[in-house]
Amino acid sequence: MVILITETTFLTRRVGCYRIATILRNLGIKVEIIDFLSYWNIEDLIKLLDNIENIDWIGFSSTYSYFDDGIKNASRITDLNVDDELKLISFLKNKNIPIVIGGSNADSLKNNISGFYVVVGYADNAVSILHNHITKKQVYNFSIVNENNVLYCDNNADLSNIETIFLPNDLIDKNEMLPIEISRGCIFKCKFCEFPLIGKKPGTYIRPKESITRDIEQHYYNYEIKNFLFVDDTFNDSIEKMQIISDIRKDTGIDFEFWSYGRLDLFHAHPKMIDLIENTGWRAVTFGVETLNKKSGSKIGKGGDPQKLKDTLKLLRHRYPTIHIQINLISGLINSTKEDIKESIDWFLDNNIADYIKISPLTIRDSNNILSSSEFGRNPEKFGYNIISTDSLNYYWKNKHWDSSDAKNIADEMTAYIMSNFKHMRSYHYDYYVQLYKNQGMKSEEIRKNILNYPYAYKYIELKKNILSKL
Repeated sequence: MVILITETTFLTRRVGCYRIATILRNLGIKVEIIDFLSYWNIEDLIKLLDNIENIDWIGFSSTYSYFDDGIKNASRITDLNVDDELKLISFLKNKNIPIVIGGSNADSLKNNISGFYVVVGYADNAVSILHNHITKKQVYNFSIVNENNVLYCDNNADLSNIETIFLPNDLIDKNEMLPIEISRGCIFKCKFCEFPLIGKKPGTYIRPKESITRDIEQHYYNYEIKNFLFVDDTFNDSIEKMQIISDIRKDTGIDFEFWSYGRLDLFHAHPKMIDLIENTGWRAVTFGVETLNKKSGSKIGKGGDPQKLKDTLKLLRHRYPTIHIQINLISGLINSTKEDIKESIDWFLDNNIADYIKISPLTIRDSNNILSSSEFGRNPEKFGYNIISTDSLNYYWKNKHWDSSDAKNIADEMTAYIMSNFKHMRSYHYDYYVQLYKNQGMKSEEIRKNILNYPYAYKYIELKKNILSKL
C-alpha cells in the first residue's frame, strides 16, 4: 500500500497527489490519500498510521510547504507547525517507512533535508519506476544530493492520458472546487518565471478535447461538481483552447464554471477571446499584470502598453461585471519604484476594476541549487540584479532602485494600503485571508489557525479516520 499526504488550502484539492494516485491505482496498487493535513491532530494521525500494516512508502506533496511571514522556509516539507512536522517525520523514519517528497518545492528542499527520496518535476513517468525500486528492489541510478535519492523526471507526458480520477475513499464533497489539468506548459517565457515548461510551441501542450471532457463528466456525474480550478499557466494563450472549453460546455450540457490564470494583453490583441468568456464558463481570473511601468514590463517579457491594458480591464469589467478579477503585482522589478506601484494600485481602486489585488516581492531562486530557475536566476547581472548573498534557496539581491528587503517591505506596506482602501474586496484565494489577518496584527501561527476554518475538513477527517482504522 502507498499513502500520499497532501494539503487542501482553502476549498480546492491539489491535483498532484491525486494524479499520482490515479497512475498507481491504474497499475493495481492500493493507494490511500490523507488530505487536509494541517487540520489533523498529529497524535491521532500517527496512531492511525502506526496500526496500518504493509505500507510500502509514504509520499508528501511539498507544494504548500511552510511559509514564514511570506518567505518560503527552505527546509520545511509540510504546512504543519515545526513540532508536528518533526513528530510525524521522526515517527515514519523510526518505522523505517520510505518517505518520498514530491511537489513543486521538492527541487529546493533536496538541498536542505536528508534521508528521503526526492522526486523533481512531473512524476507521471517516474512514479512507477520509484515504486518498483522500493517494493521490488529494481535498480535505478538515483542522483545523490545531501544523502537524498533524487529522481529527476522527464516532464514530457502523454497529454491524452493525464486524467485525474477521484475515488469514493477520497471523500469528495459536492461543494468543492476540483482541479483539472487543461494543458502543461506555456508559450511565453517571462524572465522571472521558474516554471519548467515555458516557451512551448503553439498546439503542443494542450490536452485533447476528449481527455478534458472525461475529467469534467466524471467529476460531475460522480460527485455533482460543477466548479473547477483549471490547472493551466495561461488559459487564454490561444483561441483554440478557449473554443475547446466552450464546445465541451455546449456538448455536455454541463454548465460548469472555473477559475484560471489569464494574460491581459492577449484580450486586447484578440478581441474574440473576450466574446468567448461567457460560453466557456470562465468566472474567476487572475491576471499577472506584474507592473504598469512600460520600461519595467519590457525587461521581464511583459511589454504590453499600460494604457491598452487599462482599457482592456475596463472593457472586461463592463462586459462581465460579475467576473472575479484578481490582479497580481510585483515589487522589486528593475525601473519600477514605490511611487509607480502606488499609482497603479490607486488606478485599480479608483476604477473598481479588481476584486482583489495581490502584491508580492520579487524572489530570485539560487540557480546553483535548483534545476528550474528563471532567466533572472541564471543571469541576474544581465537584468540589473547584483547578488549579495544566498540562503541556498533565494538570492538576496540589489538593483539601482531596490534590494530584497526593500521589495518585501514595500509589498507589505502596499498590501496594508490596499486592504485599508478596498471597498468591495472579494477573494477566491486564501492569500486574501492571510493578508487580512496579518493586518490585524496576527503572527504566522495565529493566521494559520484562523484560515484553517473550513467546516468540511473536519467532516473529512472523521470519515477518513474510519477508513484508515480498517486498513
